[in-house]
Amino acid sequence: MSDFGSLVFYVFSFLISAILYNFYCKHNRKIFLFVAALIPILIGGLRFNVGTDYSSYYNYYMHGSFVDPGFYLISSIARMFDNCQVMFFIYNALTLLFVFLGIGNMKKECRPIAYLCFLFLFFTTSFNAMRQMLAVSIVFFSYKYAMNKKILSFVILTLIASLFHITAIFGLIIYPLLRIKRRAIKVAASVAVLCVAIGCQGVIGGISELSAFEHFSMYQNYNGSGFSNASFFFELLVLAYLASFYRQIAKKDESFAGYFFVYFVGVILLLTGFYSPFVKRIALYFTISSITLLPVIPFSCKNGKDKMLNQVIIVAFIMSRFIVQSFLLGQADIIPYNCVGLW
Repeated sequence: MSDFGSLVFYVFSFLISAILYNFYCKHNRKIFLFVAALIPILIGGLRFNVGTDYSSYYNYYMHGSFVDPGFYLISSIARMFDNCQVMFFIYNALTLLFVFLGIGNMKKECRPIAYLCFLFLFFTTSFNAMRQMLAVSIVFFSYKYAMNKKILSFVILTLIASLFHITAIFGLIIYPLLRIKRRAIKVAASVAVLCVAIGCQGVIGGISELSAFEHFSMYQNYNGSGFSNASFFFELLVLAYLASFYRQIAKKDESFAGYFFVYFVGVILLLTGFYSPFVKRIALYFTISSITLLPVIPFSCKNGKDKMLNQVIIVAFIMSRFIVQSFLLGQADIIPYNCVGLW
């Protein structure tokens, strides 16, 4: 498939999937949910040589490598069918499952936009960071337990996520971040995270000294470029957009304030992308909160025209970002798209 054809394929597939999910939210017919989920699952499951880490995962599968407990389990199931694509199908299905469960806690009118944001902003990341995106989706689902002060459920889910990618352990700090109320403590926490982000190379060096994290040393000396960290500048735009509505929404919705701070910390962590594009992936556990924040804005507007305008702004932004990063910058190697047996 050509590069432009691949872009059109992604955009239309995501839009159709989101429209079907919108039908599900309005009419509560599970067939719409099933087809909405099936579209991205098929795209991810049938891909061939799509995604920077595709060959790595394929080799791990072929050699029966023990990358982590979750990967070993899923790849073992796939080997029962003697088909590597089964592994990709399972990963994509589980990722979508936990995202739907997480989105399901939102107001019905916000869910379709949240799902569309996930598809354009995060879904294709799973073509590159497949294991980690499953872990991110599980941590995302655990947000509701942190918000409802169910710390045991939150910790258990985060630990389960770490079985699929060890970096999910960093998601444990989301609980205290959501619970912080005082501005002074938020400022202190932000400064602490900023110091960690700036000195990430030294932090990674220290962590890699621990036996369970020895493989982290490979991330220590990688130098990223400005273009490789384009997501930082995009997230700054989102942060500014969210901040412009913060006072208006946070007064009525306490959860918005909590998720906003989690997202803010994620943006700070993206600074690590200027040192290592691998380390910055830790920010995914935090920045995925944007899909719960952005959909709230249009429905906080009292004027119908303002509501429509903000919906258009959000959709236009996420589509533009996808086009710039995936098509123009060629990040993650998801374009061109190739399908097993067809191209």
